[in-house]
Amino acid sequence: SWKAGTTPEQVQAALDGVQALPSKFKGITRVWTRTIKAQGGKANAIVMEFASEAALKEYSGSDAQKEWYKVYTPIRDSSTTFDISN
Repeated sequence: SWKAGTTPEQVQAALDGVQALPSKFKGITRVWTRTIKAQGGKANAIVMEFASEAALKEYSGSDAQKEWYKVYTPIRDSSTTFDISN
């Protein structure tokens, strides 16, 4: 969910930023941001697919993550993260 007062333009910038991550971090293979249905008071969902668990670990703290976080974290009120694998 987004902080109170967050503008649609700020949300779009965060979504555009996460969509750009596969070109900035080789371990991210795909990103989904078009929310069809959301529950629990959330407005958007962001899904990132990684090439491997190792790629997920490498992404944490990476320059790509830090750059995206400059746009994302100032407007993020709360989020829930699930790391999932087969």
